[in-house]
Amino acid sequence: ERIVTLDGSPVPFSLVENKVVSFQAVPVGVLESSVESAALQIQNNQGYSNSQNENRRPYSFYGDTRGDFVNGISLSAGSTYTLRVRFYSENRQAGEQLLDEVLSFTVQ
Repeated sequence: ERIVTLDGSPVPFSLVENKVVSFQAVPVGVLESSVESAALQIQNNQGYSNSQNENRRPYSFYGDTRGDFVNGISLSAGSTYTLRVRFYSENRQAGEQLLDEVLSFTVQ
């Protein structure tokens, strides 16, 4: 279930309270047909960190089983999270790096 598109705005804790969440990176525009793999990282200001390499869509921060997302994490109120997405033109995070984007958000 998609609950929010992250744009850097604060995420209300009431939206994620008592839920396990996952994240997906979606290439759009000219990147949509060029991306073959992704390197994904999430961390927070409390020392949590997770990395995931994906060679097929969906590009999920915690992986997937035939398109069903693997459970992610419970977000903590007052924590700041940073997501980093790197898209590549070839499998196994090879070829040209097409995007290196960082997005941070706080759960309030």
